[in-house]
Amino acid sequence: MLKRKFESFRFSFQVIATLCIVACFQFSFSHGVVKDESFSLGYTHRWDAVNWNFGDPNDVPNILSELKWEDLCINQVTAKASFTTCGGMYIKAWGDYGQIYSGRNRDSDYLENNRQGEFSRSIANAGKGEVFDLSLALGYRATFFGEKLKIIPMFGASWNEQHLRMYDGMQVVPLEREINGLHSSYKTRWYGPWVGVDISFAFCDSMSFYIGVEHHWVEYRGRGHWNLRTDFLTDFKHFSNGDSNSIKSGISYSFFGNWGVELIIGYEEWQACNGTHRLTVEVPGVGPEGVVALLNQVSWHSFALTSMLKYSF
Repeated sequence: MLKRKFESFRFSFQVIATLCIVACFQFSFSHGVVKDESFSLGYTHRWDAVNWNFGDPNDVPNILSELKWEDLCINQVTAKASFTTCGGMYIKAWGDYGQIYSGRNRDSDYLENNRQGEFSRSIANAGKGEVFDLSLALGYRATFFGEKLKIIPMFGASWNEQHLRMYDGMQVVPLEREINGLHSSYKTRWYGPWVGVDISFAFCDSMSFYIGVEHHWVEYRGRGHWNLRTDFLTDFKHFSNGDSNSIKSGISYSFFGNWGVELIIGYEEWQACNGTHRLTVEVPGVGPEGVVALLNQVSWHSFALTSMLKYSF
């Protein structure tokens, strides 16, 4: 069933991409050449935080284990392309790839409800890993006041991943000791459709300001590999649904012919709730046994500063 869902989303993403390409050619030939086209490439410094928790299979405690990745600092390469036909059809693609160079992790386990009775806590370095994101959108550009104001409602699809690491660990509860050989990982995947709007205003021929907001509906998948847990016969897996809201704003300045720069600030908040935590463990005297628990919540917050070099055709 999950495989069918994945294939269904991949098919939907391919359909949107195909529609964008077809729309480009159709509007270009039927309404004249492309009216506005640009490509931007730049650097992003990004700060992320990811956390999740799940309950005991028997419902008590309601939070059995909670993992937090905090202060994740990321160096990222970002690319953006957009074009508008004379008919007003607007197509935008956004992609990035980044590497985590700093961060920390905390793993806490509890005996009682509501994070009471903490019986285990460990901390670890999380300064390794990678992230990548892809978004594709189709919309219509409406212009006002001699094209100074542009409003572009859009719909699209996105795919976002984080590959998180834990190493150089230290047990701090109940006793303080080093965790030798720690090299665990957790991979997230957020994907689904979204709707949004971009609004831009040109102060003059060389400078403009824009703001964009998006709302996403997402399928969430997580996969954890705990390398020191010999009783875990398989990687544990997370399945859930959620949504997100994001906002970006920036300034674009043209300084020489078709060349310009963009400065962009963005914030995103993603969350998934009431999902499933699945795992197969080795029970002494019994053998392999499947464990299913409630994945209470997964959240991801991201703040980014981007500078880009832009070329307009």
